[in-house]
Amino acid sequence: MPRKSVPCRECGKPCAVGKGSLPQPTCLPCRRSHPGYQSAASKPPWVPQLVTCPCGEVFEQRKPGQKYCRPEHRLNPPRPGRVQASVAARGYGYEHQKKRRAALATLKPGTPCPRCGQEMYPDQKLHFDHADDDRNYYLGLSHASCNLRAGAIRGNRLRKRPWWQRQRVQLTLFSASAVRPVRPVKMRECACGKEFPAHKAGRGSRCPACWAHIAEQVRAMRATGALWREIADALGLCNAARAYSLSFYRDWTVS
Repeated sequence: MPRKSVPCRECGKPCAVGKGSLPQPTCLPCRRSHPGYQSAASKPPWVPQLVTCPCGEVFEQRKPGQKYCRPEHRLNPPRPGRVQASVAARGYGYEHQKKRRAALATLKPGTPCPRCGQEMYPDQKLHFDHADDDRNYYLGLSHASCNLRAGAIRGNRLRKRPWWQRQRVQLTLFSASAVRPVRPVKMRECACGKEFPAHKAGRGSRCPACWAHIAEQVRAMRATGALWREIADALGLCNAARAYSLSFYRDWTVS
């Protein structure tokens, strides 16, 4: 199917309209006549540059925009300043593999997993699990998912937490016998002479018992047909809205 032709906005000659053309397209000769036009042949050739890979190695680019010296670094970017320990240093060397092969050879189908208690079979993915408190000891064979889950939980506990979670994590995870510090309760004196916690003074300097007594008076006066403004003036309340809200007040501390 031939393309639709429209007149050029500068010379008026017909030109084909593509998908990315403007409502008033410009033909190629008119575009080439502009002072700032640059064709692909007139552009300067690309020059390779020396760049530094995130792993720290300096290399020469083989194509524009290249950032990594090796293809595997693009899939798994290296972290500068962080070197992973060897397999033997992490406790998975030859001795560990030897013990794992011996445990797999003597595994009885249906043996319970030390982590979850479910049955284990030789055709499942099994790990030779270290003890949580000491890596010199082993729990024996366990499911791979159970071992990885336990390691993730332990790593999250040891990892640094935000400042607003440090105290809570320290109290709940790292010290089972720790007791959360109790914040002292600030007391306030009511107009009747009694003291009550300051956080319960949501309606002024009165205790809950006094507000409950005033609420009973508000409901009794409202039952006689008095207006909210009249009730507020009689009981010394600030406005009619306060009298209306007090009609729903209950002292839930008194059973």
